[in-house]
Amino acid sequence: VTIQLTAEERRSGVPAGQARWVPFAKGEGFGEYWRDTGFVIDWSQESVAELERRAAFPSGTPRKTYFRNRDLYFKPGLTYSVISSGRVSARLMPEGWIFGHKGSAIFVEDDETAELFLLGYLNSALATYFMKKLVNATATADVGYVEKLPYRRPSPQIEQGVVERVSQIVQALQADPGSDVQTL
Repeated sequence: VTIQLTAEERRSGVPAGQARWVPFAKGEGFGEYWRDTGFVIDWSQESVAELERRAAFPSGTPRKTYFRNRDLYFKPGLTYSVISSGRVSARLMPEGWIFGHKGSAIFVEDDETAELFLLGYLNSALATYFMKKLVNATATADVGYVEKLPYRRPSPQIEQGVVERVSQIVQALQADPGSDVQTL
């Protein structure tokens, strides 16, 4: 369950005595379209202060924390595992989640692009083909590789068709994670 946080709580943590666990997109391997995260992180004021203290450690120090793109924490987007069995597999990341390096995040940068269309494209055989043949032939999709995928804006009719299909898939998986979505 995602908790609602104020801007101050997102920045410095949740005061003692309040719900403080937030969903953490950590990768979790292959999973297309939707998967509830199996990880949470303590976002209490005490925990955030400790993470900030560790972030000040010199590079290479054990237990150093990296707050990369912290201004994007808690924003809705897409997430994917950087380690793959050979296919790109992206999923929705709802508002209120944070992400780490192994569960990288993608955010739509313009109002013209439908997030669900992008989700469908990233989970397509075409995106996997481009990733393996043009961008990176290894089993990793580190930060930066996904943005190198070729992309051309589709016609409004095609975009709408993909968005409707992806929406059906996401809804089916949210209702029942074991759903067979191959027929959708």
